[in-house]
Amino acid sequence: MTSTYSVECYPISRTRFSQDRNLKMWTYSSTLLIYKKNVFLGAGRIGKENYNIMDFKDSILQLAERVSALKESIQTEEATKNAFIMPFIQILGYDVFNPLEVVPEMDCDIAKKKGEKIDYAIMKDGSPIMLIECKHWKQDLNLHDNQLKRYYVASKAKFGVLTNGIVYRFYADLIKENIMDDVPFLEINLEKIREAQIEEVKKSAKKTSI
Repeated sequence: MTSTYSVECYPISRTRFSQDRNLKMWTYSSTLLIYKKNVFLGAGRIGKENYNIMDFKDSILQLAERVSALKESIQTEEATKNAFIMPFIQILGYDVFNPLEVVPEMDCDIAKKKGEKIDYAIMKDGSPIMLIECKHWKQDLNLHDNQLKRYYVASKAKFGVLTNGIVYRFYADLIKENIMDDVPFLEINLEKIREAQIEEVKKSAKKTSI
């Protein structure tokens, strides 16, 4: 990459970011995420003239390094989503700034409980195909799988992900339709991820037909 980037940014229509020693730029798919002193500044689509294609494996490994380096400075669930989980969604190929692809805080109300919201819903043709429930990186995910189960049954999604930004558990409804399985079909820990697991995660990435 060059030292100056021409980027189409959100919500700003267009700007230029010049690299300095405090400016950190992370590329995921065709998106540039910009941080300064570990504060998220913005993101944008990278013009082809500036974009150095990074394959899926490299993107995951780079995020894993970022997680290990920054986790102790992440104090809240919202910061976990911002620093770790949004970049992961981008690696999967979904534009977190496009509400046609990713809907934050989507309603997942059930008959006896209103006001239920999933952190992120991955969309296709106006319907959710994957639900992502997020927790702070220190949280034990075993305490929260029932929460994702409730959201799952309230939607038409076929996949659910429970994560604290480091551990990702991928669920489906292989046993009974629209009832999330008790056991994830895939679990990864970014700090201990193996190459074979990266290939399995890649299967959940956006397909060109989506």
